[in-house]
Amino acid sequence: MSIFQRLKLIDLYKKVPHDLTEGTYGGAICIIVIYIYFIVSISCAVIMIMLFISSLSEYLSSVPASQMLIDDSPSETKLRVEYHILFNKVPCSLIYMDYQDVLGFSVVFYYKNLLPL
Repeated sequence: MSIFQRLKLIDLYKKVPHDLTEGTYGGAICIIVIYIYFIVSISCAVIMIMLFISSLSEYLSSVPASQMLIDDSPSETKLRVEYHILFNKVPCSLIYMDYQDVLGFSVVFYYKNLLPL
């Protein structure tokens, strides 16, 4: 006996002769559902592969660019910021604030224009 003949002996899903089988509507519906599921699964897998390849090619083809803009507005122009904070039982002479902009200009112990309500 060859190896293939021995494998056929231990086959759990042996073929049944066609004259002993009978087709049903339920079986036909199951097969149609399985085919539709198979087609949808393959279509989704193809779409996922296409999206992955598209994203990968976009990532690999991107060129980093840096851009620097010079602010030509007058240096006297400042952003007005208003906020209201309530300090109970603290005299106004003890309240101050520190601030710093993105260019590193900082002001420490700013107490002008801090108005009590």
